[in-house]
Amino acid sequence: MPADSTISEVAKIPVTPFDSDLCPAVRGRCIDQPGSGTGTFPDNITFLEGITDRLMHRLQVRDFGNDKRAVVNHTVDADGNGKAGVRWYEFRNHKDRGWTLKKENTFSPDGDHRWMGSIAMNLKGQTCLGYSISSQTTYPSIGVAAGRGDSNHMNVGEFVAFDGNVDGNVQTRTARWGDYSAMAIDPVDDSCWYTQEHAKPNSFIGEQFGWATKILQFELKGGSRK
Repeated sequence: MPADSTISEVAKIPVTPFDSDLCPAVRGRCIDQPGSGTGTFPDNITFLEGITDRLMHRLQVRDFGNDKRAVVNHTVDADGNGKAGVRWYEFRNHKDRGWTLKKENTFSPDGDHRWMGSIAMNLKGQTCLGYSISSQTTYPSIGVAAGRGDSNHMNVGEFVAFDGNVDGNVQTRTARWGDYSAMAIDPVDDSCWYTQEHAKPNSFIGEQFGWATKILQFELKGGSRK
């Protein structure tokens, strides 16, 4: 019951400073898609919203006994010029000595925006990351990447799970594109499952069946918890 619950601060953990205001004057609606910038919201081709004011999905905690780990992500300005990137963190608590920052980085491998991320860790300590991709030359798409070993990089290269360029898939009449993003670990085989909502090609927000969901399963070979 809420009346029987308490909330207490566990730790304050410094992280590398970041800027989460991609374009505060328009509430973060500045993620490009092809054709955006030719009009203003709510015209046909609008900028997409980065939703940079909160952590994405949830903070996932894994208990490995003497070693507890947590991973989480949010969207930041990756280059100082309004390009969205996925800032991710891994925290550890070894033998209950307190939580500390183990790894952090911003995933932004090229000139495209990446945002709306979700991250999870499997039993081997590998991290799986899913997110949206878009730019003036890349139609809104869905990608995944992963990290193995003790690297502080997503060292398993990007795989595009849904390529919006195939259909020329722009989002029309709304600044939202892929609101629901969830990475989860299969409890049976330790594989990664990524689910993300996306707008169907040439759909309008008010239309029946205007939204769809992409579900992707993938497995990371090799690597072990360190």
